[in-house]
Amino acid sequence: VLRLQRGQKVVISSNTLTTPNANKHNLTIRSDSHVTAAEDSFHVYVSDNKLVGAINAWTMQIAPTANTQNNHIYDVIVERNWFLSGASTRAALVIQAAGVTVRNNIIDLTGGTGRIGVSIGNRNTAGVPTPDRNAVLNNTIRSNDSAGNFIGIQLGSAGEDITNTTVKNNLAY
Repeated sequence: VLRLQRGQKVVISSNTLTTPNANKHNLTIRSDSHVTAAEDSFHVYVSDNKLVGAINAWTMQIAPTANTQNNHIYDVIVERNWFLSGASTRAALVIQAAGVTVRNNIIDLTGGTGRIGVSIGNRNTAGVPTPDRNAVLNNTIRSNDSAGNFIGIQLGSAGEDITNTTVKNNLAY
């Protein structure tokens, strides 16, 4: 629905982003291949949006285009947004970047398939920096489903490095 490619000093605020097709996320923040800092995405502020998942696995993604792309993304703030899962939503917010602050969001995973609120990781092989200086603060993450697989906040998977990350004062139910 909304894709930011190589954005610097950008505000995305007060929108309703809903029902993307199977190949799209509601909101994607990317950058061009890193040759100089001019190709990077940084100083991006995302606030006060309603993001309604649909048939895509992730509602919002802050990450390179692919695991083989050297895209640098840093200094992003995601706050006061309302995430609602769709039938195939596995994660509300996927982060493969540095210096991302996720705070004061409401994430409702009811009806999704994987039920991950915020996932921070890095499976990139092209030289993207390790996720560093990220913070997940004061978020409410819930699911009203009785099915398992609920993960409020996921930090990395097998073989992924994450450094200097703060997870504080979140409520997951």
